[in-house]
Amino acid sequence: MKSYFTHGMAGALLMGLAGTAGAQTSLAPHTFEIVRTVGGVNVRDAKTGELGPAKPGNVYDMGTPQPIDPAARLPVKKTGKESPHITGFKALAKEGDVTIQAPKAPKADKAEKFTGLQLDTPYKLGSTVKTGRNAFADLELSPKNQVRVLAKSEVQVGVNMKSPLIIALKLNRGKVDCKLDNFPKGQIFQVQTPVGICGAVGTAYSVEELLGDHSTDTNIFVSDGSVYLDGQYVRTLDTPLGPGQSLSISIVERQGERLVTVTFNGQSGESITLLLWGREFTFTVPAQADQVTGTISLVVLRMSSDNLEVPPEIRVNAIPVLPPRINEQPESPAGL
Repeated sequence: MKSYFTHGMAGALLMGLAGTAGAQTSLAPHTFEIVRTVGGVNVRDAKTGELGPAKPGNVYDMGTPQPIDPAARLPVKKTGKESPHITGFKALAKEGDVTIQAPKAPKADKAEKFTGLQLDTPYKLGSTVKTGRNAFADLELSPKNQVRVLAKSEVQVGVNMKSPLIIALKLNRGKVDCKLDNFPKGQIFQVQTPVGICGAVGTAYSVEELLGDHSTDTNIFVSDGSVYLDGQYVRTLDTPLGPGQSLSISIVERQGERLVTVTFNGQSGESITLLLWGREFTFTVPAQADQVTGTISLVVLRMSSDNLEVPPEIRVNAIPVLPPRINEQPESPAGL
């Protein structure tokens, strides 16, 4: 029996903290203000290169968004050939209302309709799976490599636009639990969210995407292995997320401003360095943390809602022999 992992504490904390009121002064374009910090949060000075405390009320210029290379930090050998190991998937188990949409044919006028997901039936990469309330589906990419699509989720299973060796899940909403015990050599796996790409190295982890009318919450929890996050505005640097650690990013828009809450959850004394809007932040869990609410380090940022543009999709010429591709950087309803 396989174990699947869930994580809800950071998400619950975000919902309470994302509404923290910021100062009412107007912010200049391409700047952000630190509203609140918890635990140890330091920011690197752009001029001196030194780390110092991130203090509420301080205003910083945004750095330049960085492009995304989906395979830059992951151990994959670029052979230039399509790997034959994962060319589709099948459902091993399901419960409740679960439907699937086949990939649209190149010359078709309309997309395929959603139909009931069948067990032990081969499906093509590029297909989209939807689960209803109190439903789930276990998808097998290859032996010992499974993804559980939890209730009220929508996920497309396909190939990354830039590299056919990368199997990618585009998480439109909901939650997926990933268990990779024997991923084929030469291929890598990632989950795409509006915040960025979660790249995994031999691991088990979950990704959750919660969408509201004016908000988006992305929660990543690692139970085994390592996970890198690569996004234009939020990314891990040298050290990935490790076992027992989680990262949550909440974005709320209201009255012409955008509140961004970034939460790192780990063991007592653990640290991680993130690049947030072009600025380097180091999050450290308090050394004496011994309770659930004491194991986090977070920062709340405020910026103008028109400071950020939706990242452009990275387009490449399609290779006809490959299955339908997933966009490398998904568009975000919150304007990321």
